[in-house]
Amino acid sequence: MTALENLQLFYKQVDTLANHLTKENSDFINCKQGCSDCCIDEITVFTIEAKNIKCNEKKFLSNNTPTIKGKCVFLSKNNECGIYKNRPYVCRTQGLPLRWFDELETGELIEYRDICPVNEPEEKLVNLSSEKFYLIGSFETQLQNLQKQYCDEINKKENYFERIKLRDLFKK
Repeated sequence: MTALENLQLFYKQVDTLANHLTKENSDFINCKQGCSDCCIDEITVFTIEAKNIKCNEKKFLSNNTPTIKGKCVFLSKNNECGIYKNRPYVCRTQGLPLRWFDELETGELIEYRDICPVNEPEEKLVNLSSEKFYLIGSFETQLQNLQKQYCDEINKKENYFERIKLRDLFKK
């Protein structure tokens, strides 16, 4: 399978988990259609995700102009995503309680937890069960591997870590 085909499978996995976590946390997830607090400007994506948007959203890119600076370039006047089906990975997990680990210089692992302020639960994040969180790490590694596969397919090995601003997708 091509990298772009694998990206679609990756998105399905992410969406399945994100939908599960949204239901699991339905007592405090307040994000609804039209909520755009997390939809900010200056988001960058790997070239594979940029290519996916360019391939699948040609009509949108040619018939629209990016929104004003400060907001995501794909937001409509109703604050809805104009490319929802093909939105990048980062947009698929917005609003969920997030959890990740970082290693201190001593080698000790420290856990971090965060959530969009719109969805701040009454119960403190530290008290929520770890199963209610989207664990950052493994999906990001999968996406990096898809980027590598894509760069290998187009013979651009030097672009393994290249990122593109969403706003730049409107440039001809």
